[in-house]
Amino acid sequence: MKESFFALVRKMRENQKEYFRTRHPSYLENSRKLEKQVDAELDRLDGSLFGGQVTNPDDVLSRVRDFVKQETATIAKMKEISSRQGYGASFEYFQGQESILQELGKIIGQ
Repeated sequence: MKESFFALVRKMRENQKEYFRTRHPSYLENSRKLEKQVDAELDRLDGSLFGGQVTNPDDVLSRVRDFVKQETATIAKMKEISSRQGYGASFEYFQGQESILQELGKIIGQ
């Protein structure tokens, strides 16, 4: 079973502290190995958020706001088209999507 990230960091910090306390090379070697594992896990986690493009929470919120704005405009156009062409079911679908985006907009303060 894969060790949890927090347990990995804890083990790394324990080895670092022991190294600075004792200056024994084995603690330094273990610390370096653990640091590589922690770095690899951080890279993996960074890569899972928006394809690794965003790590700052403000950037995530900005991207969500941009998405809501873009999708709201697209849905408004699709509602207009479906209304003009008499596609009632499509109009209702887009109206539902618009409601969802409006609620999301309220949540993120847009």
